[in-house]
Amino acid sequence: MKYAKLAQEIVTLFSVFQPVDGYTKVSGLVQGDFTFASWKDGVVSADLSWAITEIGSSGEYKIVCTFNSIGEWKIEVRYDAMEAQAVDEIRVVRFLPEEAARGKAL
Repeated sequence: MKYAKLAQEIVTLFSVFQPVDGYTKVSGLVQGDFTFASWKDGVVSADLSWAITEIGSSGEYKIVCTFNSIGEWKIEVRYDAMEAQAVDEIRVVRFLPEEAARGKAL
């Protein structure tokens, strides 16, 4: 699980492959080609901002999320009703663990 501070951007990288062969990457997709879902503390939530962009024309993509509330988050991205292309779990806190070790509270 990743840690993120409240309002900090988190980047998740993923690839999209052709369903026919499973190894040819799909390039040229835009955010509207994907379905995005997020959960906070196990409940569907939209209290975040997000964007998906392709890195060059590589078939490699990145999701940039900014979380607007503290909690345990899960994000999931799908393309063309396939299995999840990207899944990430993020614990959003007021202070990162290394900051807490220096005397700040999570």
